[in-house]
Amino acid sequence: MHAEVAEKFVSSDNRVILAGDAAHRFPPAGGFGMNTGIQDAHNLAWKIAFLVKGIAPSSILQTYETERRPIALFNTALSVQNFKAAMSVPAALGLDPTVANSVHRVINSAVGSILPSGLQKTVLDEIFAIGRAQVSDSFLNDRNPFGSSRLAKLRRIFDEGKSLQLQFPAEDLGFRYLEGALVRDSDDTQNAPEAPTGRRRDYVPSSEPGARLPHMSVRMLQTPTSK
Repeated sequence: MHAEVAEKFVSSDNRVILAGDAAHRFPPAGGFGMNTGIQDAHNLAWKIAFLVKGIAPSSILQTYETERRPIALFNTALSVQNFKAAMSVPAALGLDPTVANSVHRVINSAVGSILPSGLQKTVLDEIFAIGRAQVSDSFLNDRNPFGSSRLAKLRRIFDEGKSLQLQFPAEDLGFRYLEGALVRDSDDTQNAPEAPTGRRRDYVPSSEPGARLPHMSVRMLQTPTSK
């Protein structure tokens, strides 16, 4: 598992701009890498266009980092949390996810490279056999006290919604920029984002400055006249 966010998104007098995976990397849990990268491009595109067309000064590019980096940090925390939730499932079944990582490091290390391929295969087969035994029907059933306990733990994880989540509409669409290329309301209190939970299932549109502009139907109330 790897997660990191660049210290700077804009540098070298606006000549170097990071976006997508170059600016942030998340565990493969929840689609945050793709969604956050698309948000970066959306945020950056119109600012570059305004600069090229002479509508805005070069300082507008600094607002890209001001707006996007806090969102990247927020999504990083949520992605790591979601990855750990995903690992709770094999852990409940008696499978230690760290074992696979340890075996991978050994096989790819200098020690593993000098082992004959046949011996490497034997070691891996034995480790995988132990893992398969943990989830076999003969062990994982309600008649076996250990298997029954693990199944009960697994049911609790799923019933409480604490396993891997794949959709985060509240976070993917409901994020808000607190500073940057925006004009805050005079009575707007600047609150820090809530700690990521991933349990807010609904996206609630907001018209607050810095939030995604809600979609709505516009109907003309009257026919324009020449007056």
